[in-house]
Amino acid sequence: MFRLEVKFQNLTMKEYIPQEACTLTIGRHSENDIVLRDSSVSRYHACIMREGENLLVTDKGSKNGTIVNGLKVESVRLEDGDVIRIGDNLVIVVSVTTNMVTGSTVTGEHVRTATMSNSSD
Repeated sequence: MFRLEVKFQNLTMKEYIPQEACTLTIGRHSENDIVLRDSSVSRYHACIMREGENLLVTDKGSKNGTIVNGLKVESVRLEDGDVIRIGDNLVIVVSVTTNMVTGSTVTGEHVRTATMSNSSD
């Protein structure tokens, strides 16, 4: 099972557990699933998609790019421990676990189970 931990300046803001055939959009525009009020983030910056047993991040032609483990990427398959950087302050940490209990996390933040979203570029 995949878990995405969204961090802002080292503080966990939210966690997502992407389900089968799920797409999470990231950007400044309010239509995105993860909305970032940061001038270094494009309106439709990137998306994270779950396809079967794979989790992919794809840059949507953003001005400042999407960084995975320190490298600028267009699209890449994500692995356990990968770190995605979007803009100046947002980090998404990818975890892969075999047994996960939903509910409150250690940080007390709410876990959100992500479902298919309607995204338009």
